[in-house]
Amino acid sequence: DRLFRSAVGIGLDMPWKKKEVCFWIEEAVGRNSKVARALRLLRRRPRTAPRNDSIVEYRIRVTVSRGANHFDFLTTKHPTICIALEPLFPEPPEVYDNGVSVITFLMERIFPEVKSLNFLPAVLARQAMAKKKAYEAIFVNHEWFVTEGTITNVFIICSDELITPNAGVLGGTTREVILKLAKSVLRVRLRDISK
Repeated sequence: DRLFRSAVGIGLDMPWKKKEVCFWIEEAVGRNSKVARALRLLRRRPRTAPRNDSIVEYRIRVTVSRGANHFDFLTTKHPTICIALEPLFPEPPEVYDNGVSVITFLMERIFPEVKSLNFLPAVLARQAMAKKKAYEAIFVNHEWFVTEGTITNVFIICSDELITPNAGVLGGTTREVILKLAKSVLRVRLRDISK
């Protein structure tokens, strides 16, 4: 749904139906599961890899472009779709036990409601993050409000409330799940959070 909403947001005509894209994603996961199992037999498993070789989680990235249209940004004559998967392993236990360090980074994403390939803000923030040896960089907008991380959402738990920014953030699937689950145990407030 977000892929199709984002395409509308940037005026990219999608020639495929959601059902087709979902089918291709499922096919890619099936094919990659077989490859991943074979590769794990050939090389040593990462320390954080799942113990059961039949269980593999993936980060799935679906990218759609207008294709080779020269400088025609008005039409989508030759669209391309790329479905890329990479195995997704749990974070090391110390991340959960000890927490992580973060930095703030003064920058705003263009069209935050659109998931796009415009990664320049994240690239710059992650470069700053690496220099500070931080785990994540949190964007701060021109009004000094926190919006989101480079690849994460921001949540604050204060007493019995879960607080999260609502303006200038990408509607993420993980964020939606957290908000839905939190409503049963916490009061959820969507509001600005100052730096």
